[in-house]
Amino acid sequence: MNRRDLLRYGLVGTSLLHGAMKQDFESREDTSGRIARNSGHVRILEVKHSFEDYKYRVPYQFGGRSVDRVTLLNVTVRVASARGKEASGFGSMPLGNLWSFPSQVVSYDQSLDAMKRLAARIQPLLSEYRKHSHPIDIHWELEPAYHQLASQVSSEMRLAEPIPALCTLVTASPFDAAVHDAFGKVNSINCYLGYGPAFMTNDLSHYIGEEFRGEYLDQYVLSAPKDSVFLYHSVGASDPISDLEVHDRLNDGLPETLAEWIEKDAITHLKIKLNGADLKAE
Repeated sequence: MNRRDLLRYGLVGTSLLHGAMKQDFESREDTSGRIARNSGHVRILEVKHSFEDYKYRVPYQFGGRSVDRVTLLNVTVRVASARGKEASGFGSMPLGNLWSFPSQVVSYDQSLDAMKRLAARIQPLLSEYRKHSHPIDIHWELEPAYHQLASQVSSEMRLAEPIPALCTLVTASPFDAAVHDAFGKVNSINCYLGYGPAFMTNDLSHYIGEEFRGEYLDQYVLSAPKDSVFLYHSVGASDPISDLEVHDRLNDGLPETLAEWIEKDAITHLKIKLNGADLKAE
């Protein structure tokens, strides 16, 4: 798979939901008759973050490791447009430290604490970003600083392994999502309709190479929502498939085996988690 295919199928996913554009940006033209692209750019006014903890109904196992809880990082960002209009956006992401910070020497609690500390450093960094810019450019410019903050946290905590780059980006992702959400709201559009030349200063070559010269992200997302998408049921490596694998039933009224889930929800698509190199477990 080349980078163009990765962009089309990996970056934008199977389906992106779009809303109708409510504002006529074509009426905002500069003296040369071109659309004033920067008119939709935003400036950060305020950033807040918080955490939510949840306990799983049963442990979930993948990659040879089990987890029975999750912590959500929730972010709210308030922005202003060049015309002074303000809007707030929201982003949320599970702090998946088990998969974004896999380690044999850093404990679950340590890696989770590292992500929380990193989030607390990213918040003021993003809050202090004062340029009017497109959301993609905001985080493109700030990403090197995110990794520097991760190195600082790793050193201060004296972690046996430093925070991985993937873990850093996972921690930053709800901040990014909140900015995109606010960007869409302040411009009265679905944010996915703001990734073309009418809004963006740079084409894709600025970020991922000359082969994308003259192309924009809107060429790789759907222009209209799909009526429906398949629901995938995730099967953990320790999830019971049949009654023979259930040792102690919860008896809480919900299915307890894959067969029961398939019957209850009419499941047609599965996502199967494996235990990595443990062939016996597979």
